[in-house]
Amino acid sequence: MAELVKIEDTELAIREYNGQRVVTFKDIDTVHKNKSGTAYRNFSRNRKHFIEGTHFFVLKKENSNVTICHNRNIVVPNKGLTVLTERGYLLVAKSFNDAKSIPTTANFP
Repeated sequence: MAELVKIEDTELAIREYNGQRVVTFKDIDTVHKNKSGTAYRNFSRNRKHFIEGTHFFVLKKENSNVTICHNRNIVVPNKGLTVLTERGYLLVAKSFNDAKSIPTTANFP
């Protein structure tokens, strides 16, 4: 069973990539109760402000079974998957105009 973390009354599975906690766009939309695709859209619009390896990782299916790469609770589909680090999440959440953005981002160190 996956370890869970509770954020703003929403339980999410803890996901890690190479020892670093990450979230998916779907996780972000769930916590903020946004329409599906909102987090991805905002990420895409502001992509120039994000640094790969610092704010996000692009995971490929062929790399998901490599022993050096430690994925925890991440299933990589054939088309690949973008996951955001805590810093990347903060940048995406900053673009939301909802009441949850400030309290949720305040929970991070």
